Amino acid sequence: MVVLRAIAFNSVTDHFYAQAKKKEQWMLLENKTRRTNKLARKYFGSAKKAIGEKEAFYVALERALHNYLKSRLKIETSELSKEKIALLLEKRGVDQLYVQSFLNIIESCELARYTPLQASDMTRAYKKSVEVINTLDKQLK
Repeated sequence: MVVLRAIAFNSVTDHFYAQAKKKEQWMLLENKTRRTNKLARKYFGSAKKAIGEKEAFYVALERALHNYLKSRLKIETSELSKEKIALLLEKRGVDQLYVQSFLNIIESCELARYTPLQASDMTRAYKKSVEVINTLDKQLK
């Protein structure tokens, strides 16, 4: 009888320990998501302020886009290849047009640092980024 009580007690404590562990992991993930969201907002703000400064603008815009994806898709920086991004967005039900728009913006950020551009091009890139992010936000819910 004592052995049965000990087994039952261990089973109950194991259950509560597992529940607590799951909650702790969930909270860590939520905190990480909040941090990357905050970073994305910070970099979008930095990009907006840097319109006219080509290098700073495109670096900040690219970081903002990457941090947004890390936050929304809960992925690591090492997983941010264009193929992986496209695959994850399509799996989450994002329209192919917006997946391609997002990838085009990232590609244009990479290329723009090495080509001559006007401030109006930066403004257009910023507005397009905000538009695509807003659409992705709606489709990822």
